[in-house]
Amino acid sequence: FHEKTFLMTYDYDNNEVSIKKLKNSDTSQDTYKRAMLLLYYPWFPQDDGEAMALLKTLAEKGHVASQYEYGLYLYREQIDPAEAVKWLSLASQYGLTRAQYRLAKILQDSPWVVNDEKKALFWYELAATETHFFSMLKSAELKLLANDKNLRNQPEAIDILKNIDEKQHNNPDYHCLR
Repeated sequence: FHEKTFLMTYDYDNNEVSIKKLKNSDTSQDTYKRAMLLLYYPWFPQDDGEAMALLKTLAEKGHVASQYEYGLYLYREQIDPAEAVKWLSLASQYGLTRAQYRLAKILQDSPWVVNDEKKALFWYELAATETHFFSMLKSAELKLLANDKNLRNQPEAIDILKNIDEKQHNNPDYHCLR
């Protein structure tokens, strides 16, 4: 299940029926879908902070996508960056590629955490194993431009860029690194 697919195929004519059906369900996946609908469509009737409360509860129960969304919310809204990194790390450890990428990005250049290029490269490379092209690009970038000279590896960066050429040929960042 990917929530964007769900949201894009959502039947607007039946939104009230669907949201009630999801509310009456006791499965984690339906609760997650409901929380995401409440986030993306704030005009649905809801209590203040209901979507985040649902995501937090699910995250605490180990629902990986909820850990990611809850952590991303805490970071994006600057509610608690340290707590956000904790939730993103958990989702990353469970193999959620988008969490791995986001955590790496935060570790690389966030002004609210201690930057760590070595850890960022680790998470980018892990996401890259799942053919996450942005992670591949950022991995190549670090291998070329890292402040930590021990992380630099031009031949590996060139190989990465060759492997993503077909998918990233319209990306200006790709051409800059090439």
